[in-house]
Amino acid sequence: KIFIVGLSAILVVNADITDVCSSYQYDSCAYPSLHLASHVGNINECKTLCDDWSKSSDAKGGVCRFFTYDADPFTDENCKIYFSDWETFLNGCNLHGSPVQHDGSCIVSDVQCDLDDMPGCDSCMACGNSFCNGIVRSECTAAQPEETTDAPNEYFCEAFCRMLIYEGIAYYTYKVEEQTCACYKEMERDCRKMIVQQGYDPSIC
Repeated sequence: KIFIVGLSAILVVNADITDVCSSYQYDSCAYPSLHLASHVGNINECKTLCDDWSKSSDAKGGVCRFFTYDADPFTDENCKIYFSDWETFLNGCNLHGSPVQHDGSCIVSDVQCDLDDMPGCDSCMACGNSFCNGIVRSECTAAQPEETTDAPNEYFCEAFCRMLIYEGIAYYTYKVEEQTCACYKEMERDCRKMIVQQGYDPSIC
């Protein structure tokens, strides 16, 4: 299950494949120029704004590529629309968080997975095929990690935490600039913000 900060309470959601695949975390991001900031009643209204701006461009031909929704009830402009490239934005974030397994099933962000490359896993879920592939969490807090290590890159961090699946490790975070890796037994985290690529529906995740 994943803990998501709602407007007035924390919602507990059972972790099926859609929930697991929307548990990726990106923080300490360099946000591009903001096109529109507005107050909306819920995340679906924010999605509608992005969808509208994906159909009609501005004077420079820009269209909505992704939006952020802040669940803090005290945030005025809780919906923000961006015209910049999704992958470029994510690659510019300093902290990357990813699930590695859930109930014995390995989890990868690709569209397919090979169990021969993942010892300790009975099955595998490929989040690249999920309806939630374009939805990530941000401004999250979590329990203390079980293991930490220096890591030259994210691939090393992921491999290190996967080796600890037998000990119950389920999630990792990697800080790019610091080159540090943390492994967690709990996938659960409190997240204030959702970042959604245009075309994806957060209501099913």
